[in-house]
Amino acid sequence: MMATSRMNHTPCCFNNLLRGKKAISTAFVIALSILVLPTPLLPQAVAQKQQCSATEADFNSDPALQTMKFDIGFGPQEFLAYVEPDVSLFYQEKAGSRKKQVPAHNGWAAKFVNMSTERVKLFWDPANGRPGNLQAYLDPFEASGTASFPTHKFYMTSFHNENEILARF
Repeated sequence: MMATSRMNHTPCCFNNLLRGKKAISTAFVIALSILVLPTPLLPQAVAQKQQCSATEADFNSDPALQTMKFDIGFGPQEFLAYVEPDVSLFYQEKAGSRKKQVPAHNGWAAKFVNMSTERVKLFWDPANGRPGNLQAYLDPFEASGTASFPTHKFYMTSFHNENEILARF
């Protein structure tokens, strides 16, 4: 990924190329601008369209999808719902030959939203007197998430002053 200069949003390699060069042709600059300048306008990580090899028929033929019927006063209706199959079927074994294991994990997903108009930093707090571990930079109204546990602690600071704790979680 190409770094960009904050001043004029041109790639740093382009700035370095131009620095100290007085006789660069206008055509070269225009050609290089066409190739390079649009990239800073894109998000830092460009999402690519996800491809799925399964077809609509594959989804509809899933044996775990079962028709559920209901009527809430507008006449009978139905929909397809996923009903968890016996775990043994995943191993192509006789139903009931395996027992479902329940993980002991008591964690969850944590999502933090910067509801301020200022950029902030999100830290995980080790709660042992040591500095926190930076998790994310959050622009105004931006969110970030992480896996967490009930005993985890987090805090947000001012972007420019990590000693100014704005909120604890």
